[in-house]
Amino acid sequence: MSLSALIGFTLFVIPSLIFVLAIPPWESRTADARDAAHNAARALALTPNWAQAEAAAAEEVAGTTGDDGVPTTDVSANYTYSLPSGASLGPGGTLAPGSTVTAAVTVVIPAGYIPGVGTYASVHYTATYTATIDSYAADNG
Repeated sequence: MSLSALIGFTLFVIPSLIFVLAIPPWESRTADARDAAHNAARALALTPNWAQAEAAAAEEVAGTTGDDGVPTTDVSANYTYSLPSGASLGPGGTLAPGSTVTAAVTVVIPAGYIPGVGTYASVHYTATYTATIDSYAADNG
């Protein structure tokens, strides 16, 4: 093998191969994070009690990412709410109409994979989705 072929293989072919092998997990995991954040925000907005809403959102995240084989150790989620001015949590922790709920889902994405060696680096990707509790659909007691 000539020196130029060896240098070309080392500097072009191997890095290109590593980059190409990193694309499918990146695309898959970012889509999973976006879908999970969207589903969790909907669950938060549709469940009147905040404690029940967090449980429903966690179930949605686990279902969305678990269906695609993402390990639970590679997923984390955070749920928040914002009440309209002058409003407070209702009896039993119910959210007032017009409140916004936000779900942020973070997944670990393998940044590089070498066959036979495994993953050598990873990055975190966070998808955020916000929904508003509809005044007409909210539980007004």
